Amino acid sequence: MYEPAVNFILNNIEFDFGKASLKPSSEAALKNLLAYMKWKLENKIEISGHTDNIGSEAGNITLSKARAEAVKKYLTNKGIAAARITTYGYGATAPLQDNSTDAGRQKTDA
Repeated sequence: MYEPAVNFILNNIEFDFGKASLKPSSEAALKNLLAYMKWKLENKIEISGHTDNIGSEAGNITLSKARAEAVKKYLTNKGIAAARITTYGYGATAPLQDNSTDAGRQKTDA
């Protein structure tokens, strides 16, 4: 059965500036995503990575892709099939927050 795509923002997935390693503070949000994936066994997801607008466009695309891959790795390490997960790095091209201030660039929730 076809189910239309639903977009939602997973709050509080955190990384240090310029890095793609998940911070321990991300654990609760990741556990919620994991529970969803275990509940909705037929669903596939795209994990979209984002960055602020500091640095080069190419560097931000690479970093955002690596961040999305880090979330995918977390899920696959917990038993979710990799085929259910695609990743995409948007860099700073599709900001979720205001990139004009330090506070906006560091914000992790919408």
